[in-house]
Amino acid sequence: IALRELCHKQGVTLYTVLLAAYSASLIAATQRQEVTICTPMVNRMLPEVQNLIGYFNTIVPLRLSIQDQPTYVELIQHTQQIIQAAYTHQDVVYEQLADISPAVRRTLSHVLLVLQDATEQSLNLFEAKLSPLELYAGQASFDCFITIMDHNATLSIVAEYKSERYRSETIQALLQAYTDTIEHM
Repeated sequence: IALRELCHKQGVTLYTVLLAAYSASLIAATQRQEVTICTPMVNRMLPEVQNLIGYFNTIVPLRLSIQDQPTYVELIQHTQQIIQAAYTHQDVVYEQLADISPAVRRTLSHVLLVLQDATEQSLNLFEAKLSPLELYAGQASFDCFITIMDHNATLSIVAEYKSERYRSETIQALLQAYTDTIEHM
């Protein structure tokens, strides 16, 4: 509840606050001044896809930095500005950015953060009842893919990661630091 109140007070979405906290956690863990975190955005900017049925998204890298030890409020506002700028450039495809050059590819993120609505949903069609099915692809598509499930009253976190790159203890420590950061906001 306090997290949603913070969002309301700052005039930002829950995703903005969660992204700000995640960037702070990654910056602390990597001891860098900036990180790049990817996010999916619904890509309906082109008139030719606006009326089509289906899921059109693109992966957008967000470069977030922490300079001069900002307060959480300053970090949240900075994160909001970065997200708004990304919306205007979401038509630039992540995969095309990664193909430009090895130097550009190294600066792009292999970390993805997603906020998913996890409220109980089912669909009744005549006598059939349909409900979501959890599927696992068998391997992580990013080095670290964090999904936050919003159950309205609670949040849960699911982490997929490349085990050849990270140990489970490293991911557990990162998730603990992330939840600690959220709680202190």
